[in-house]
Amino acid sequence: MPNDTSLANVDLVLFDFDGTIVDSCEDIAACANRVLASRGHASLPSERIRGFIGDGAHELLARCLRASGEDPDAATIAEATAAFEADYLEHPADHTTVYPGVREFLESRHGRLPMALVTNKPLGITLTVLRAVGLAGAFDPILGERSLPTHKPDPAPLAFAMALHGVPAERTIMVGDGPQDIAAGRAAGVRTVAALYGLNEAAVLERAEPDVSLTYFAELVRALD
Repeated sequence: MPNDTSLANVDLVLFDFDGTIVDSCEDIAACANRVLASRGHASLPSERIRGFIGDGAHELLARCLRASGEDPDAATIAEATAAFEADYLEHPADHTTVYPGVREFLESRHGRLPMALVTNKPLGITLTVLRAVGLAGAFDPILGERSLPTHKPDPAPLAFAMALHGVPAERTIMVGDGPQDIAAGRAAGVRTVAALYGLNEAAVLERAEPDVSLTYFAELVRALD
């Protein structure tokens, strides 16, 4: 848990999505497994797929195919990714839930503290899930896997959001549950906050050396207050 001054002077919060704002592992795993089934593969355990999440849909499907015994070429990965995205749009939030305390935090600070969403999830799916869980108007901007030429751990999406709001790096924080988030934040020069409650193992995040670690989302509320 951060101390009282760890997150002082924050004028912009950049959030990751999966594992930070929403627990979406079961829906991601279900969609991925339906794609695998269509290719004649057995389902992978959701806990196995959990470890594949964080670098975008393309890499997720590549990892799932390899874990199922395939050696996929680029065309195969692209085909599987397209199938995954189409399926996900039909099942955006069958099991997805917003983490405790997130909704209240976003509503209480709406209009007072700019908050952006910087995710490696495809933008269309991200928007659909946000609408499904009732958070469609909480973030500006919303940047997804292909919103810009590069995505996390590249700092470009973070820099874009900061430029849009006119907030310098020293007054910005990046909150996420993946090493990609911590690496992107460090490269962008912002303070980094690890969501240990998310999809990644805490040890993985701690090795990324975030500035602050949160065991529960509520700790962010206290730190900013």
